[in-house]
Amino acid sequence: MAALRKTITSDDILGKDAIDPDGEILGVITKMHIDKDSKKIVGITIDQGFMKPDLFIGLNYINNFGVDSVFLSKIPTTKYIGLEILNSKGRII
Repeated sequence: MAALRKTITSDDILGKDAIDPDGEILGVITKMHIDKDSKKIVGITIDQGFMKPDLFIGLNYINNFGVDSVFLSKIPTTKYIGLEILNSKGRII
């Protein structure tokens, strides 16, 4: 029974918010991805909302499984798609 205290279930993850290191909610977790051979979680899928594609997040991006949320350790690069990027002189590149 002691080993079960350190485990969580899919119910503890699915439907929870995924929060990036900036504190922004990226969306709701809709799927868990499990490797068939190793039987380990390899990532999650986040529903980013209406008219946005689902986002796969690998396990290396997950920092912590909280009570109400999953906290990411890195900001997914897809968050920056469509933003203007400036060089060191302030010009758009």
